Amino acid sequence: MYDDWLCILAAENLQRISEAMEDDQIFLTTETVEYIFTVCVRLRLPQEIKYLAAIIFNKFMLVHVDDLYKTVYETPHPIAHKQNEWERIEANISRQIPLRILSAIQIASKLHSYHDSLSRSMVKLALKTLGYAYTVNSVMRSEIRILSSLDWNVSSRQSPLVYAETLLKMLGSILTIDSLRVNCRKAFPERRLTRTFNTAAYWQFTLLCMDCVFMFWDEILERMLINVLGVAGNNFPRSVN
Repeated sequence: MYDDWLCILAAENLQRISEAMEDDQIFLTTETVEYIFTVCVRLRLPQEIKYLAAIIFNKFMLVHVDDLYKTVYETPHPIAHKQNEWERIEANISRQIPLRILSAIQIASKLHSYHDSLSRSMVKLALKTLGYAYTVNSVMRSEIRILSSLDWNVSSRQSPLVYAETLLKMLGSILTIDSLRVNCRKAFPERRLTRTFNTAAYWQFTLLCMDCVFMFWDEILERMLINVLGVAGNNFPRSVN
């Protein structure tokens, strides 16, 4: 069973790598990810939801901003008019960021467990707590806007946490205390095994690493490129000012 599932994950990951673009994570800034994670913690949501919400929000913003940009700059109006119109749209986009983030979290919670997902009233209350006044109807329209922008395809790939969880479960099942005892007794019959595989500790460490990766995409990638390519790694800019 694990072999089949690993093949699926490997094929999916290869597709993700082949389709990767330089600006794929442009909207997952440290501040944005921290905001998403903080809201999820305050709402006491399962760990997977915050990662999935960040991915959904980023995917939506990439499509949303690109569509709006094309709408403005493909018109026959003068450049000055286009610039003024785009500045107005940028202001609207910025003002709606908290709403979009909560909608992404709501969608992620439904994908995780529809029974325990955030209702529109709960999203409205969360926004009110954060200082934003939206109606239930506005919350509904925002959710539909995200889903329609993504062609209602928000879960075509597994979240990174699923990969980590799968590998951790495999290690937990393979490196059980009984199997280790058998192997050690065969190789070292005079010794006793005293160490165990602490799954809970590794799980917490995995979550910590995942949090850091999501919050510091650019810094981690830059360091990896420099480690692999040396000075040439500096020729692959990732940050967008």
